Amino acid sequence: MVTTALPCLAISVEQITEKNKATLSGIKDFTCTMSFSVRGTSVRVPDSRAAILFKMPDKFKARPLDGDFAVLPKSWRFAMGNVLARLAQTCDVKLLREEPLGGRNQYVLRADERGDKRHGAYHLVWVDADSFTVGCVRSYEGNEKPVTMTIGYQQIGRAWLPNDVRLDATFRNKDQEESLKATLKMTDYKVNVGLTDDQFKDEGK
Repeated sequence: MVTTALPCLAISVEQITEKNKATLSGIKDFTCTMSFSVRGTSVRVPDSRAAILFKMPDKFKARPLDGDFAVLPKSWRFAMGNVLARLAQTCDVKLLREEPLGGRNQYVLRADERGDKRHGAYHLVWVDADSFTVGCVRSYEGNEKPVTMTIGYQQIGRAWLPNDVRLDATFRNKDQEESLKATLKMTDYKVNVGLTDDQFKDEGK
């Protein structure tokens, strides 16, 4: 990870990342129920639910409760856990600026995928300057239009966990441009329930 501080901002990427990690203070694992809806140009999916299991730092499992869970874009999982720490594993991150978004000041970071110079894949990340939660991630790849993910949170103890995630994507399907919008709501959080690694053995299936 590249750590960069702008002359006008008395904070570095490393400091922002550490403060973002602190937004999950006290969380070892959690379960929740996720309700989701997907709407697209040629996609219509019944509103459905899934049971989510998550164990820090990045073990994840989803169990469909009804509907077809497989139609969801994989990128929504990005909202779970420590977003910046995961980006730093595969990207060079730098701080671009501070700007308002949604009535709150945000730090804007750019994360360039390592080893992907040909396609120029990168992400822009908006981090709240007070809570240090990630409110928006916009991902770019080649000449494709960006995929935008916005994240809302609820506070549990000292931690902030996502309760509203929205995805907005536009892509080419043969000669036709299609749009896809997904809305996810997380409810019924139960934290530190003692999830074990064995419960994630079939993760991703």
